Formats: sequence, C-alpha cells, structure tokens
Amino acid sequence: MDESYQTLVADTAFIEPKQVEEYNFINVFPMKKGDEAYRASLDEILYRSKLQSKFYKKVEPKLLKIFTKLNPYPAKQNFNFVHFTLVTLTTFFCDRTLRVIERTNQTSKEKLRYLKIKEIDTIEFVSGYTQSWKFNQNLVMRISSSLGIKPITSKNDFVLPENPSLHIQKNLLFLPSSNKVTQYIYRIINKIFSFIQTKMSSHNKIQPMGLHDSYHFTQKGFYGLFGFFKNPIKLKFTHKIKDFKLRNLLKKEISEHCFEEFREILTQNSPELDKISLDNLTKEFINLFVDWFPTSLLEASENNIKEALSSISSKKIKAVIGNDSYSDQGMFISVAAQRLGKPSIGIQHGGHVGYIEDMAYCGQLEFPLCTKFISWGWNKIEGHFPSCNVVPMPSPKLSQNLLKSDYFSHNDKKQGDIVFYSNLFHRFPHQSMCGHSRVDLIDDIFESLETFIKVSCDAGISIFHKPYSMKSVDLYPDFFNKIQELGGNNYSLVTSKTKGLSIDFLKKYRLIAFDQIGSGTLDCFTSKVPAMIYYKRIYSREVSWARGLYSELEKVGVVHQTPESFAKEVQIYLNSPRKWMEDPQRIRAIENFCSEYAHSSKDWSKEWKFFLKSLL
Repeated sequence: MDESYQTLVADTAFIEPKQVEEYNFINVFPMKKGDEAYRASLDEILYRSKLQSKFYKKVEPKLLKIFTKLNPYPAKQNFNFVHFTLVTLTTFFCDRTLRVIERTNQTSKEKLRYLKIKEIDTIEFVSGYTQSWKFNQNLVMRISSSLGIKPITSKNDFVLPENPSLHIQKNLLFLPSSNKVTQYIYRIINKIFSFIQTKMSSHNKIQPMGLHDSYHFTQKGFYGLFGFFKNPIKLKFTHKIKDFKLRNLLKKEISEHCFEEFREILTQNSPELDKISLDNLTKEFINLFVDWFPTSLLEASENNIKEALSSISSKKIKAVIGNDSYSDQGMFISVAAQRLGKPSIGIQHGGHVGYIEDMAYCGQLEFPLCTKFISWGWNKIEGHFPSCNVVPMPSPKLSQNLLKSDYFSHNDKKQGDIVFYSNLFHRFPHQSMCGHSRVDLIDDIFESLETFIKVSCDAGISIFHKPYSMKSVDLYPDFFNKIQELGGNNYSLVTSKTKGLSIDFLKKYRLIAFDQIGSGTLDCFTSKVPAMIYYKRIYSREVSWARGLYSELEKVGVVHQTPESFAKEVQIYLNSPRKWMEDPQRIRAIENFCSEYAHSSKDWSKEWKFFLKSLL
C-alpha cells in the first residue's frame, strides 16, 4: 500500500498489527489517549439530541405525506415506522459524519482513503447492528465517498474485526434468585401456567408483549383462568425483497420536498462544511434513510401488521401491555393496537429512566408507541422528547425485595471488601448517552477508574471488579492489565458470566459499589443491600429536578464524587456495617430517592389490578 495515504476505518481493534501497518489505517472512533479522533462531550451530545428532536418535528409531517401517498396505509402506522427509522439513522449518520470530518480537518482529503468492504444492502432492525464493525464501516464508507474521499478495496485476507467472543451472559435481572433449585421451580411454574393459559385463557382481557416481571405477576394471580393477562405470543414477521421502484420514488419525493430539512440538520451538526460538501452529504443522508429503511416496515409492513392484528383483534382483548414496545414484535403489536383503537401500555424496564439526562431510546423510541407509559414513580419528561401519558406505579420486581437478606453475618469469612460493578461500555456509540459509557469519554473514564482503584486499594480495601461485560476486557486488555498492577494484591477481576445481581454472589462481599445509580443500585436500595456509588458524572448526569435527591445521597455518604471520599466512607462502613446501614438520615435519603425513581409497595398487586381494571 502507498504509505502517503491514510486509510479511514471505524477502529483498529482486533485487526492484525501487520494489516494496520500495511493499509496505514487511521481510526475515526477514539481508541486511546492522544489518537486525535473526534470526541463528544456530554454537553455536545445533549445539544445534538435537542437539534435532532426539532428536526424530527419539522420533517416528519412532510415525510408522512410522502409515505402515505406512495405506501397507502394508515397515517399513524406510517408515522411510527418513519419515526423509528428516522430517529435511529439520523443519530448514527450525524455522529459518524462528525468523526469522518474530524479526520479530514487534520489531513487533506487528497491524503485520505477509506477502506471499502462489502456494502450492507438491507437492514431489518437497526438496534441489532449498532455494535457491528461492518455496520459502522459502511457508514464511514458512505460519508467518506460523499465528501470526495477515494476508496481502497480490502483484500481477500482481510477479516472483519468484530468482537471476537460472544461472552454469553445469564441474565439475573428479572429472575427471583440465582439459586439453582429456585430457578428450576421458576421454570416449572412458567411451563405449568403457560399450559393452563393455552387451554383456558378465554376470559383474559390484556395481551402482554414481553413482560419482564412475568414471574411476579404469575405469583400474584395476574395469569391463569381468572387473571388479566393472556399467554404471551410469538409472531412470525416477514421481510421482502426491496421494491426498488417504490424506493426510487421515495428518494425523488424526499429530495424534492424535504431536502432543506435534511440539509439544515447537517448544517447545524457540521457548520464548517462548504456548500458542495453539504449538498453531497444531504443526498447521501436521504439515500441512506431510504436504502436502509427496513423491508419489514415498508414492503412487508402490511403483512406484518395483519399478523399482529390477528393476534389482538378479538373483542375480548381490550389492551396490550409490555416492556418490549420498541422491539420488532412490540412495535407491530403496538401499531396494530393503535389501528384498532386499543390502548398500548409501555412499562419501564430498567434504571436511569426519569432521573438521568437525555434517555433518548425511551423518549424517542418508546413513548411514541405508547398510549400510556408505566414508570417506577416519576412523571416528568424532558422537553425535547415527545409527550407521553406517564403513570407512576410500584415496580413489581423492586416491591418483592428479591435481594433482601442478612449481609452482616460472617463478615470475617467474606471473600472481599467490595464488589465493584462498572458500567456497560459501547465500542460504537448509539442513541444519545442513555446512562452508558462510550468511547468519546474513554480518556476521562480510564483516568477516573485508575485513580479509584489505586486510592481504594492503597487504603487497604480489597476490590473485586466486575465489568458489565467481558467485551470491555477484550477491547482494552492493556488498561485492565494496568489497573491490576495499580491495585496489586487488593484488586481482582471477576469473570462471572452473569448479568444482574443475586444474593449468593453479593454475600461474598462486605459492600456493593457502582459507578452510577442504575438498575442494580435500585435493587440494592429497595432490598436494603449495603451499597455506595462512585459517580463523577463523566458519561451521565442527573436531570435538573433530581439534583436535590442526589445531593441528599452525597451528604450521607452514599454517592461520592472523589475516590478519597469513597475510600474514607468505606472504612467507616467496614468498622460498623450495621450502624452505617441503620443511620436514620441515610435511610431517609435513600427512601426519598426511591419514592421518586424506584417506587415499591407491599400492596403493589392491588395497585396494578386497580389500574388494569381501568383498561377493561
């Protein structure tokens, strides 16, 4: 290869060093400190999210007219499919454009090339592709080409550098316990009730579309002959061969009637671009939107809606409800319910929502599909998201206090002082921040973790570190080797292949620690599991109206912004764990937070039954 050129790729992780040198690759996503790749701050990401929200509101009425004209199905149906595709692809296109432009600002286009690989022709469900190197390289290709950068075709021996191992995880988030006997009983109960429902479900009125709390609903009689819920369904949705005539007409109509709106969001996203570059990028953006519009939502949309309609058209079914409204099945069932005039009820399915800033996946993708959205206590939505009727309800899972146990006995036999859960890490950023860490902030994240591990371990605190996924260890082995050296004998990496918390696992340690308040933290709060949070607000921050509750938690030593404060409070806790947990001010601060964002109740089933009756 000609070394006078640098070749743009998404990143060089898992590519053989010999090939990195041969092609003279340069990454557009950050990989290590000083690599000069584009990095977005929290403020920039929020600013972009608000700009994009205005773009959706402005362009969607025009797009809806075009799609309804060329794809003559109900407008609301077309809106949901257009909105879902527009939101996801806009986020990716704008973000990846900034990354490619950053490299063109550092080096003239004449000295850049992009690696050309096999093009993606069709994408059926965008969320399944976001962490794919191939998907992101295709975006780099299309953006680079529209900016006038020439290609270099990959050789036959080039292997796409996807994550090398799947690290299949057992998900404990919605199970009653990790105890094998309990899990066996759980599976048997589910099978029995599934059989009963199949034979005797004629009286049930509400169709679930994925209920993460099904175990708890089953226990309280929501299923069964006289319950509210029918048996879960599994529908078969189809894809079709692209109708190129239809798609070419869509491109033509969108270019004629919406070009300025698409151009405006790119101008706001990258104001330094010249007119020719902006025009070319706008054309590519429109082409991408139409090319990657899923066939399941376009050519096969009516067949798929009919499949969903057949499952809920009975007059006996009064509503649909579930946690999976934004999945492919959930989306079709929700849209079918809207067509029939039946309520579609979404349910919160994890932490962050309501109290973490810019939860775009929920605000932009779930709210529009819901007639009502059941929250874990909150009811306030950020102004740049679509409005939604939020109904605060107690969480069945949190109300069951699944992790409640005696964590203070046999302290001398514990495996370690702390088990520290670090957050999910996205190699390729997706919707906004959503409370997850991402490569844009890798420098601050790594520096913060290094300091945290060193200060804590130097203070004599033993830390067992459990990353959200071992994919992070695969991606950054040098970093994990470094923090092992910093922590010395007081640091251990936990390689357990489970997601979520269990009593058996937590009892091995004296204290549970997190790097933000997420689903696991809320489980600990409601079950009175001793927990602290080291939270520097690097990759997420609370909404303005939740700051008072966070401040309360900081004052009582539950949330910490510095490793020194954290280590000092841990030592206080270790000296007298029970006294620390029973402190009245600390209990009050945690209860105040939970009342707003992790509502639980001994009478949760009564409250839910009252709500469900209102739907019938």
